[in-house]
Amino acid sequence: MNVWLALVTRNTEDSGSGSPLALVFTPCLGEDMRRDLLQLTFSRASTRQHYLHRGEANLFQYEGFDTERLEGYLPATLNTHLIIRGDDLWRPARAFVWTDVGGTIRALAFDPDLGAEDVTLSADPREGDVALRLSSTHLVPYDDSLGDINIHHLILVMETADRRWVGTDSPVRVTVDTTAGRAFDYTLPDTPQWEQERGQANFYYVTVTPPFRWEDVTRMRVSIRGEDMWHPRRFFVFGEAGPEDHRAIVPLAYVPSWADAELPTLSTDPSEGVPGVDLPLERAPRPVPA
Repeated sequence: MNVWLALVTRNTEDSGSGSPLALVFTPCLGEDMRRDLLQLTFSRASTRQHYLHRGEANLFQYEGFDTERLEGYLPATLNTHLIIRGDDLWRPARAFVWTDVGGTIRALAFDPDLGAEDVTLSADPREGDVALRLSSTHLVPYDDSLGDINIHHLILVMETADRRWVGTDSPVRVTVDTTAGRAFDYTLPDTPQWEQERGQANFYYVTVTPPFRWEDVTRMRVSIRGEDMWHPRRFFVFGEAGPEDHRAIVPLAYVPSWADAELPTLSTDPSEGVPGVDLPLERAPRPVPA
């Protein structure tokens, strides 16, 4: 099982941190409530990305046999806590936790606007709280009966490959086509994150207007508008449904390894790559184990 953690640090003074973080998963029902199922630690040594820098994004992956302890638990039966293990305070802006195992993808916790809540984490009680319980209230198990849910937001998480010349300053565009035509056309914005730079992660939360139905999606494409080539390492797209569908989060395109998927470098220069590529779609909602 892989456990993924995507973060954005708030873009305000003294918001970045060098302190390690931990994810702690605890059952919220039954006899196991008093024990932690799993603790995962992430630190500066875990990544070559800019670790918890002001205004920037991080994407962490944890793969290990011990993650099997989470199998059989649904989002509604787990508490997911983000804990800081140091007194260098950190102010998060956004957090998303999900897992994948055996073809099943599950969103466990999502908080898109922690900055507005003025969350501050620190092991120094004079500066902030040591732990934050991430929200699972927007997450519900889904099955084939929810294939027609209406997507109101897209969650875009990506990481650029860590090798020379593969970061880009050219605009990158994401489009979604449905049976009714073009439903989403979005150029990745210029934000305080290091956009599509070598070895760096990016994390965007985008409103879809008007919403589109999940089952109507026919094509999702990422393209580049320039000769400055870009080669991703990973690329994930999730859809968040509206309140009428309990804000379920479902995977739309899932590429944990751009290399394994044999996807090409992007560039309008034909000697360097191709101008666009279709992302492999998650063709049907994947059921959560009972």
